[in-house]
Amino acid sequence: MKHLSMLSRVCLASLLTGLSLNAYAFDFLNDLESTLNNVAKEVGGAIESTTKAASDAVNNANKRQPGSSGSSASNLGKGGRTLKATALNNIFLDHVFDSKLDKSKQYPRVALTVHSEPRFHNTQFPLLHTERQERGCWSVSAVLWHSSKKSEKVAPFEWCTPKDVAYEVPLGDITYWSLGYASLYGYDETGTKRTNGPNPPDKAFPDDVRHKKHFSETNLSPFTYNGVLIASLIYQMGFDWANKPDKRIWVTKFDSAYK
Repeated sequence: MKHLSMLSRVCLASLLTGLSLNAYAFDFLNDLESTLNNVAKEVGGAIESTTKAASDAVNNANKRQPGSSGSSASNLGKGGRTLKATALNNIFLDHVFDSKLDKSKQYPRVALTVHSEPRFHNTQFPLLHTERQERGCWSVSAVLWHSSKKSEKVAPFEWCTPKDVAYEVPLGDITYWSLGYASLYGYDETGTKRTNGPNPPDKAFPDDVRHKKHFSETNLSPFTYNGVLIASLIYQMGFDWANKPDKRIWVTKFDSAYK
């Protein structure tokens, strides 16, 4: 009986020890589960907070449009009106250039002024649609001439990349058009003096010393952001620059060239 008693005590001790270990393990698992849940909540909260911060940063970056100095331009890139909302939209589609008509009767005419542009304005424009474009806006105004005595001012509107870019436009052709001299085609032109009309200057794009410095080139290249801006605006006006004698559009100046 003594041995049985000892055996019983050993078994009982083992049983109690097992129960104690199981209870400890159960408590440990509960604590571990609680800890993991708390960690998951903290990580989830951190991810959500980071995601929201990143989203806000992207939205703010899209809303922030750098001006000519690289600073934010308060009135640009916030859903302002575009050329399509002005009298310039497709205006030349109904007034096709007539080579047989006297140049003095060739209207409408448009003189453009670029008031501001992003800091990347004269950098190379990505030719492939898959390449990332810079985001920014230009501010442009115009004087629209319906005849030699009747004109209207077109208040500043914005042109932004990438949303306002006119794709599938033969940019190379616009170079030949822009380099042509109005004087060679019989226009009553203003020579190197650039005005808002009604008569055009001798060349469509400004190429004085200030503008050459501003463009970082001898002439305004159609393959830069500035060039794509002008090409897109001309295209959206319905103008056909394949007609090289047609000098009814010109850029009076880029204001930033004088700053």
